[in-house]
Amino acid sequence: MANLISTGNQIGQGIAFVRLIAAVIIGCCFCLVGAAMFTSKPNDEKKNDPKQIGLVFISMGACAMLLGYLSYLFTKSFKGAGTIYTAYSAYDALTQNK
Repeated sequence: MANLISTGNQIGQGIAFVRLIAAVIIGCCFCLVGAAMFTSKPNDEKKNDPKQIGLVFISMGACAMLLGYLSYLFTKSFKGAGTIYTAYSAYDALTQNK
């Protein structure tokens, strides 16, 4: 039984690590778009300021990276959390195919 839990824990940590990498990539894309908007000149002063929209994109990217890291940290810190993460991922994958 201990081997099953440790195997599930390793698989769950691997899934969380892949999701962390995906969250970092998505977060960097949001930050890149936000930085481009933040540094662009507004076409019309009366319309929306691109700096505000750029800051929204940058904050969304930062939140995506933070949530990915917290999910990874949770599964890495608590023994058995990776097993629960694996079970939830498997259940989610099985119920979406129906």
